[in-house]
Amino acid sequence: MQDLERLAKHFETKYGFQCYQIAIHRDEGHIDDNGEKVINHHAHLEFITLDKESGKSLFRAELQKPKALRQIQTEVAEILQMEWGQDKRISKRERIEPRKYGAMKEKEREALRKLLDFYDEILGIDTKGLSITEAQQAHKNLVKKTQEKNILKGIDNI
Repeated sequence: MQDLERLAKHFETKYGFQCYQIAIHRDEGHIDDNGEKVINHHAHLEFITLDKESGKSLFRAELQKPKALRQIQTEVAEILQMEWGQDKRISKRERIEPRKYGAMKEKEREALRKLLDFYDEILGIDTKGLSITEAQQAHKNLVKKTQEKNILKGIDNI
């Protein structure tokens, strides 16, 4: 919380923005490939961006340009001691909306589960109650065992 208060103070000192609310969220996240809940800890800071005296907006056009917004993101990262990712101008990656990303990941999991079911059928095992990682490991172990048996059979035939 102290980091967030320091961040709010920075915005007030540098930009004149008054933070009136800090909300810490610990209730959002996703389920990973192992069926484990992964919490996305994050916070929302809300600001009044009007000048205290004149009532005019302090969030002027020049602060809304990409270069200025990148600078603000850099300041936030430095104050919160966060590591910056790769600049999207370099990576050429496009932003994916959270719901769309979640749907994509769900389709990925479904496709992987179908593939695992297919391997279950071929290998004659049932991994439905296992997490994806556990099922993959079970398949690898069975394939390795089968290979070892085949090698031993080959040695016996020499």
